[in-house]
Amino acid sequence: MKANPSILTKQLETAGYKFLGWMNGWRSTHIDEDGIDVNISGKQAKHFTYTEEEYPEYRHCIDAKHHRDNIQHNPRGSENTVSCDICKIYWKYDCSD
Repeated sequence: MKANPSILTKQLETAGYKFLGWMNGWRSTHIDEDGIDVNISGKQAKHFTYTEEEYPEYRHCIDAKHHRDNIQHNPRGSENTVSCDICKIYWKYDCSD
């Protein structure tokens, strides 16, 4: 679904949603195959995550497995908006080349 990002942002803000920022700028933590921070386990990184300490609203939403709307605003993927109607939060990310 395509939507004008300015209009969508205004609609979300009017509805009381909290903007968490651009995900591309968030600090990630590398985790091993058991989901443990590699700085603690000493094992090789398999994935990365965003911690509850740094991103509590995001982690709550993800861990609760809420349905989230994900809208790509253009074919390049340079602006995407993810929102949760339960948590009333949204964030953006860029997945372009």
